[in-house]
Amino acid sequence: MPSSLNGTILFDLYHGEMLDLENQEYSEFKNLLKKQDMNVLKNDNQPLTRKLLKDIDLLILGNPINKYFSGEEIKEIEDFVRIGGNLLLISEYGSDYLQKTNLNELAKRFGFYFLPNIVKELNSSNENCQSIISIKILHDNENELLSHVRFLQIGGCCSLLLLNRFAQSFLKIKQREGIWTETYDALTKSWIINDKKEKEKKKEIILAACSHHGKGKIIGIGDVDIFSNTPRIGISANDHERLLLNLLKWFKEPVAESKLRIWILNQIGMLQHSVKEINLKLNNIIETLTLLEKRISLVEANSTSLPVKTFHEEIVERNDS
Repeated sequence: MPSSLNGTILFDLYHGEMLDLENQEYSEFKNLLKKQDMNVLKNDNQPLTRKLLKDIDLLILGNPINKYFSGEEIKEIEDFVRIGGNLLLISEYGSDYLQKTNLNELAKRFGFYFLPNIVKELNSSNENCQSIISIKILHDNENELLSHVRFLQIGGCCSLLLLNRFAQSFLKIKQREGIWTETYDALTKSWIINDKKEKEKKKEIILAACSHHGKGKIIGIGDVDIFSNTPRIGISANDHERLLLNLLKWFKEPVAESKLRIWILNQIGMLQHSVKEINLKLNNIIETLTLLEKRISLVEANSTSLPVKTFHEEIVERNDS
């Protein structure tokens, strides 16, 4: 498995993904990939397996709908990333809840989670479409994903939650007046504005995150429209094309050795913790079996004497002490 993006991209369509390059709606993104000399493949007829992913540099799951990834597929994709594959996860407003899929089962393994909400903003230019949010980006030399990106307009996106230190946000907006999130309520079949406490808890709203897992890299984006031809929020609008080119470039660079060492040490620590938990459970089982054996011996020795404490009573007494 290559440790950087050399040119072969697999678009999965087997799980009902919206991002289909054969759809005219994504023709501009398709042309962009051709200009970058990318070898584009698609999978629309079989589950994702190790064999299918063997020679793939980048796997794109472009907002799956109405279909779930199996446990075996999730394991295979995680292994694909761990040994050097790259992964782009794309969701939409409402995330898994409305899209009726389990993309988060993958995302959370890489340190982030797509929240079941929609991000909205009220300003002078979007009064009739509050789901389009404007993002002004200050120049940041240290963030290569936002290099030469100044202004974006994202429509109908969900936000993300970071779960561990390996995941970082690279596209976010500050929680402020005029920007809010809404969560879909299945009972009322309507969107409910998140309360003030939720706003105070989250100072920033994360729209995209990046992470690494072993030798592979992962990006999660809460919006699929940025890859489309849609006016105002599609690939040709503002600095969207520049952002997508930055993503492709970022995938080409291998994970830094320093980051890989930290990840390995973290995995060892997690393994040690798991072994400790297993040993603790085994010791409890052994102690319980030893006590059971002792009670059986006492019952046999005192079968004609007064009743002794039940096994359950002695367990309770032992735990209390």
